[in-house]
Amino acid sequence: MLKLRRVGEIRGPAPQYWTDERYRAIVAAHVEPLETAAKFEAHVNAKRREIVNAAVSVRRARALSRVRRFLGLTVPVAVMLLLVYAFPRYWPIAIAAGFALRYVLARLKSVTTAASRRAEASALEEARPILQPMESLLAHAICRRDSASSAIWQAWDAYCVSFPGYPPDWDERSRAVRNRDGRACTRCGWPRGYRIRRRNLHAHHRVPLSRGGDNSFENLVTLCHICHRAEDGPGHKAIIYRRRARQ
Repeated sequence: MLKLRRVGEIRGPAPQYWTDERYRAIVAAHVEPLETAAKFEAHVNAKRREIVNAAVSVRRARALSRVRRFLGLTVPVAVMLLLVYAFPRYWPIAIAAGFALRYVLARLKSVTTAASRRAEASALEEARPILQPMESLLAHAICRRDSASSAIWQAWDAYCVSFPGYPPDWDERSRAVRNRDGRACTRCGWPRGYRIRRRNLHAHHRVPLSRGGDNSFENLVTLCHICHRAEDGPGHKAIIYRRRARQ
């Protein structure tokens, strides 16, 4: 069936929460644009790599970079051993000279890297007539993917808002509510003005779910566990302070 764990940039819900047929239909209708965009992007990237790898200037720049790495590893050691063998009394100076040469060769890394990047950019610019139609199709596929992403997230949000209990995204939703309210109790103002007593911050439903409320942000408010316990609702009297509760 549907297995939309992560397609492109879309992170869907866990399969055990896919009980709403309307939501499943929306996801199934928008999976195709996501997969098409991923295939186009992979194809264009493969074509770019093929063009870059076939360019003579790029191969020359990469060969120069490999030579630089090889010399940076071998030449300082060889020079150091030669100097120590020729002037054993001055071995500290020989070691210092080897490290200095290693540093100089390492500084050439930026030069070879810049040369490789310039060669790659030049190769891609020369292949612009070949890549331009493919990139136009990719841009269109990305627009469709973004529209599908927006539709799926809107459907997912509507699914979580109307969920009969705590929704699958309750951790993220309650954290967003606490951040919206400045991580402070909207009833007593804790922790503002309090110095000793520690409390937990909870996301509280203004209208309980058992009375027709939903999980929308407008129906959620931040309360400390003491104010939350004083609210009228099922299970509120059993609320206690938890030392390692996630805030």
